[in-house]
Amino acid sequence: MRFIQSVAGGLAGSQAEGVGVDALVLRGVLTLPPKGERTGFPLAACKRRVSRPRPGTEEGSAVTAPLRAPGSWTVTVAAILTALFLAAPVSANGGTIRVGSQPAGPFEVTVFTSPTPLEVGKADVSVAVQRAGTNDMVLNAQVSVVAEPMGQQGAGGTFVATHEQATNKLLYAANVRLPSAGLWRFTVDVRSDLGAGSVAFEAEASEPSLLSNPALLLLAVPPAALGLWWLSRTRRRAKS
Repeated sequence: MRFIQSVAGGLAGSQAEGVGVDALVLRGVLTLPPKGERTGFPLAACKRRVSRPRPGTEEGSAVTAPLRAPGSWTVTVAAILTALFLAAPVSANGGTIRVGSQPAGPFEVTVFTSPTPLEVGKADVSVAVQRAGTNDMVLNAQVSVVAEPMGQQGAGGTFVATHEQATNKLLYAANVRLPSAGLWRFTVDVRSDLGAGSVAFEAEASEPSLLSNPALLLLAVPPAALGLWWLSRTRRRAKS
């Protein structure tokens, strides 16, 4: 009984300090009886530390756990996805200048191609037509693009360029199909009430790459994310 009272008194006197039984023994506040007299007494209860509120919080108030930063593998996956989609070629009006303000009859013609470099499949050929000697855009012309393979197999063709196919409505755009890799010759014909003119250039088309196919990019994302997650989990287990 004296042992229980000494424990209760020691804990009550040290509640504000948040100390345990071991500390009470060292301070001389609590004296444990010989081992033979401890039978049946729940010593585990004596080792419970008295709770003490955290600095800056009131007693009884809930403590909000800090937000955890995203794992390293999550940041890595996000970085890889961003890099892949930024590196993927975008088919849009503009791109590489193939012909710059070249005189063609009563016109000055500028031609762009996209993607860069050209690849087998669809290519965007955009044409800006200006009246020669001025900055006036000619918006009522008939524009066509002729694509011919140079020294390799592949069917060429003639493709109409229109404002409707262009993102920038000051341009004429055509979706030109290149069925084979190799050197191609492009001829742009322009006609209007002012007259007619044409310009030509040559460009190489290469085999399509992984980055040029968005579907393949999306298929590659899940395995990459799973592999990075497994690697991150393995490292955490090794550290623990």
